[in-house]
Amino acid sequence: MNRRLIKKLTQRCGQLLQPVNNISVVMNDGHHYELAKFILEQEQWTPNKQIEIPGERIYLYIEKKPLVDYGFRFLEFEEGITRRKPVSHQGALEELEQGLEYNDYYQSYRYALNSKAYFWVQQFRTYFPEDVRIYYEDDEFIVYEIKQDEYARYNFAIDYGYNSREREE
Repeated sequence: MNRRLIKKLTQRCGQLLQPVNNISVVMNDGHHYELAKFILEQEQWTPNKQIEIPGERIYLYIEKKPLVDYGFRFLEFEEGITRRKPVSHQGALEELEQGLEYNDYYQSYRYALNSKAYFWVQQFRTYFPEDVRIYYEDDEFIVYEIKQDEYARYNFAIDYGYNSREREE
């Protein structure tokens, strides 16, 4: 999947919005925007917040059933794979600890990040249905393609119902 997107990225200006652990796949050929950074920016949403991502196409990767554990834990425990649950409202409600390294979010908050990303794109799609489409989908993950005018970029900061600020009021 990444190789197909990289070929597209070299033909157009685009970004892959995905976890940091996928960065090596696009390092020499594509552009990467960190998913944890994006979601953390959404957590601090206000009506004046601006989040712009360069590129004519943005490809948002979302794991449908996020891995429970990350990295070395799979060598010890198979449960990280077998007890996965699909992204959900419950996952999107989970609070994210601030100030961690991006890779640490995939160890501790992978389920929440993917749930939040899923509900973010559903809300964004209601605003711009002609510019958001499913690019690829299988049983494990889904990739959304978001088209934008490079010279009039979208503000990706939206109130999608799961922003921390929203729950505090």
